[in-house]
Amino acid sequence: MKNLLKLPVLLLAMMLVVSCGGDSKKEEEKKLSPVEQAAADGERAGCAWECEMEAAKKADDRTTGEKLFNERDALEAKYGEKGSASDEEKEAFMKAVKTAMGECSC
Repeated sequence: MKNLLKLPVLLLAMMLVVSCGGDSKKEEEKKLSPVEQAAADGERAGCAWECEMEAAKKADDRTTGEKLFNERDALEAKYGEKGSASDEEKEAFMKAVKTAMGECSC
């Protein structure tokens, strides 16, 4: 009789373990590939950076301006001619920058 009572508890515990184990797969799916990340960085660098810089100038916000320049320098170090990114990533970045600049309106 004791074994019959343990069976439902064991089954419930196994169901909980199996159902909670799938979360890591969902997190992996959300991660961008390096090329997708380069394109996202390019979109950000294209228009948003310019608009934020203009806003910082108008507001005379030196701290924000310095942060934006540091961000631009980091992107240049990664996607520039001598950058650490692959050629495919650099190409995706530049394409996204050009597209974003063409559609930009602050």
